[in-house]
Amino acid sequence: MKIAKPLKVTLGILLFLYPVFILLSLTVFNLPMSTVSLGMLIIGVAGYLANTGQGSRWVPAGAGVIALLALVFNSETVIKIYPICITIVFLGLFGGSLMRKKPIVVHFAEMMDSSIKTHPGRAEIERYCKNVTVIWCVWFVISLAINTYLVICGTTKQWTYFNGLVCYIVQGMLFAGEFIIRYFVNNKINARYNLPKQGMFSFLRKKEIES
Repeated sequence: MKIAKPLKVTLGILLFLYPVFILLSLTVFNLPMSTVSLGMLIIGVAGYLANTGQGSRWVPAGAGVIALLALVFNSETVIKIYPICITIVFLGLFGGSLMRKKPIVVHFAEMMDSSIKTHPGRAEIERYCKNVTVIWCVWFVISLAINTYLVICGTTKQWTYFNGLVCYIVQGMLFAGEFIIRYFVNNKINARYNLPKQGMFSFLRKKEIES
């Protein structure tokens, strides 16, 4: 379908801006909870139908289920549970991978740079990736605790500022910080094995060559 890609992008943005949507709907436009829930249900169902891959369907499906519950129970609290559910899923994925031989960040790293599999410093790279996985788990635990508190004791505005602003800033800082640190860690490991120094965006060139 020609509309699938732009539709996915649009729905992805709407799901990404979920907290802002709730704030505007409830506090600015003063829409009834039933209307807000119905809107999220439509976005969730449309997002599910627009995503053909099984792995990409669980986010809009989760939003749709929560919106349906909020519509049935006419509850503002229920509709705020969505970020908690998403955080629990990611905590399970990242935390669970620490129990296995290969943490999830190692998988991400190998997707970006397949040479890691044969790198002489693979053990050091995996150790670094494991530490990154732990850091993300810590953030997920903190986010989960704050979100739970805000759902129970906080206001809609506080919940929205945390999920629609603070979370994005913290996660952006984590991504940017890890990207910079990774550059120095990679070159330190490469120097130990007399391998050439890598540029900051060398992984992008590798992906182009592989494709």
